Parts: sequence; C-alpha cells; structure tokens
Amino acid sequence: MGSLRELFGVSKQECTDRSIAEILQSDCVAINQLRQIKQFSKKLGQQSGKTMTQRSSLPREIPGLIYLLSIAVTNLRFAVNPSASDKQTLCQRMAKFVDVQWMDQNSIEVLQSFIATGPTD
Repeated sequence: MGSLRELFGVSKQECTDRSIAEILQSDCVAINQLRQIKQFSKKLGQQSGKTMTQRSSLPREIPGLIYLLSIAVTNLRFAVNPSASDKQTLCQRMAKFVDVQWMDQNSIEVLQSFIATGPTD
C-alpha cells in the first residue's frame, strides 16, 4: 500500500492540515510536526495546576497521552528519543495508559509497540 500522497495525490501542505490523531497516524508526518505536538501537549499539561478559567477544559490525561504518543511515534518512526526522560521512565508512564478504557486501539498499539522495544538507556 502506498502513501496517502501516492494513493490520493495529497500534497505536502494537505498532510499538515490534519488533526493531531491524523498526524500521529500518518505516513507523511515530519519529525518537526511531532516535536510541535509534543511541545503543545506539554504546555497544555503544565496548565493542570491552574483554575478551569485559566486553562483549557481538557483533563490533564489527554495532553499527557498526546505527549507520550508523540514521543512514541517519533521513536518508532525516526529512532529518536525527543524527550529528556530515559526510555525506562517513558515505558512506565506509557504502561499506565495501555489499560485505560477510553483509549482507542490505534493509540494502545503505538504505546505497546514502544514499550515492547524495551528500555535501552
């Protein structure tokens, strides 16, 4: 099966005009897009100590999950750890999400793939 660009004639610009989930699952994702998602979700997660009127209405688990998924996808696709945390710590954090009932199957599989590679640091 070819890439989205090959199959549907999708331009590079169209590959960037997508939801976070689409970007994380896309075969035309660039490493800088993943870094931007990681930084954006990290910033959202850091707002969890603020009152509801000062921050987004997302539960802190959502930006935490997006943060970890961006790290997992970056590592699995580009063999790069974009985090200051070591792989063992990341695996432990990701393992907490794998059994959460509200997780979608694609996200679970990404986290499980990262965890299966095991700590190498």
